[in-house]
Amino acid sequence: MIQVRTLGCGALISALFAVSAVNAGTDADAAKLGKELTPVGAEKAANKDGTIPAWQGTEAPTAGWSYGKSRAAHFKYQGDKPLYTIDASNVDKYADRLSPGQIQQVKQGKGYKMDVYPSRRTCGNPDFVAENTKKNVTAAKLGADGWSLKEATVPGVPFAVPKTGTEVMWNVKMKYAGVGFEWPTLYTALSPRQGSSEWIAATSTQTYYFPWGKKGSTQLSSLPPVEYFTYFSYKSPTALAGQSLAITNFLDKTNEVYYYFPGQRRVRRMPTYAYDAPQIGFENQYTMDEPRMFNGTIERFDWKLVGKKEMYIPYNGNKFMQPKLDTDVLGKNHYNVHNEYTQGLQLPRF
Repeated sequence: MIQVRTLGCGALISALFAVSAVNAGTDADAAKLGKELTPVGAEKAANKDGTIPAWQGTEAPTAGWSYGKSRAAHFKYQGDKPLYTIDASNVDKYADRLSPGQIQQVKQGKGYKMDVYPSRRTCGNPDFVAENTKKNVTAAKLGADGWSLKEATVPGVPFAVPKTGTEVMWNVKMKYAGVGFEWPTLYTALSPRQGSSEWIAATSTQTYYFPWGKKGSTQLSSLPPVEYFTYFSYKSPTALAGQSLAITNFLDKTNEVYYYFPGQRRVRRMPTYAYDAPQIGFENQYTMDEPRMFNGTIERFDWKLVGKKEMYIPYNGNKFMQPKLDTDVLGKNHYNVHNEYTQGLQLPRF
């Protein structure tokens, strides 16, 4: 599996793989943080051809932005122009930096294309997250079962200099997102099936809570063994409206999921509603893994680090994150990122 080493949300990311090992990090590993590595373990230097720039540190928001305001109008680099565009005529030229799914989308999605912008490494973390991450290099531990996370100082990256694929997956699952966040209106849209032009679209409200995300320095073992709690309730379409879901995702066992069905006026406990289980109401096209890349405990798979690769990823799609997104952005077969509404707004930004 890929170990994606965050490069500050750059458009062209570097994924580092290594031979699997079991030894813990050393003081020498910890000393790399903030020097040759960023405070959370990413490669600090630029890549050889300069398409991924060096990480210079966290950038402050532009003037006028505050929490609660749209980031789209305050994105420092929204004036960037595409370097080039990937479409069906040239996708094979860039195939080594695209995932199989991206390649097929370009080839099969009529009119679909990717605008590639300059990489901007603007991501950062609070000082206390960096401090905790450095402590974890030599102190974070997996459980006796070989996969559950038992010891770490939080909030912080558990294994900033990872030795195994399991450690990398914990870095993904424990990424810092504050104490929690709330989406008063969450819009989910799935592109039409082959040969159809009908989108599956739903609106809901959702809340996440991370019990280990409080500012400061806390031992994970002193907290409930929970990765996160989440609750959401559907507003539309009619077939889903009123359905609600409460999930407790544990660090060391399968999640607990309770689902309310308004037609039955009953709360049902959902068995194994995790991993690639299809989410209710989306015709098997939207899985539990979709929102956070991986959902569930990690003992079901063998995670290995096998090499290094740079790839294009979509990011800084700030216009997509606003609650009043115009539904004209939905094209016949895929997101229409080149219509009048989105023209020039870097959406998505690769």
